[in-house]
Amino acid sequence: MKLIQHELVRTIKLLPLIVKILGLFIASLAPLMFLVGLIAGLDRWGTHTRFLDRLEAYGKTTEARVSYVDQEYNRAGLDFVDSAGQQRYGTLDFRYYPPDVVKTIRQGSKLQVVYIDALVSESEKTALAEYYDEVRAAPAVTADIWWLLGITWLLIAFYPQFTFLGFADLDKLLIPTPRA
Repeated sequence: MKLIQHELVRTIKLLPLIVKILGLFIASLAPLMFLVGLIAGLDRWGTHTRFLDRLEAYGKTTEARVSYVDQEYNRAGLDFVDSAGQQRYGTLDFRYYPPDVVKTIRQGSKLQVVYIDALVSESEKTALAEYYDEVRAAPAVTADIWWLLGITWLLIAFYPQFTFLGFADLDKLLIPTPRA
């Protein structure tokens, strides 16, 4: 019994060191993760803005039939006829719509959609006509990117020396700094 208590006390004494080493390891990755989050956020902002600009410039409304629903990628595939009478294929991203609306979208169902009626990149994207204003009002950068940026920013704030990891002396990083 004493041996177990001794090992438990020793483990508890090592716990702050383990937490500090884990914190330092994660903090060393924070500048890189912040950069990745920033690039991902800018990419999502650009994609969303480009989608809205193209819907505004070339948007037409038509009736489409759902050809498949992909729960893994949170979207549906649509078949419809464009304004020139050509058979077209489009995708519908579910992130813009409430969950109760997404549940009603099934393979074979008919939907009124706004599509991009031009030969431009990403012209396969569509939006539900009934929820077009919600698509326009949706945030371009989603919460997962904001969380990534926020957590990495906090790590950088607590361990700013890792922003300049190549310039810092690693021995000085492991010495505890006195608190005022």
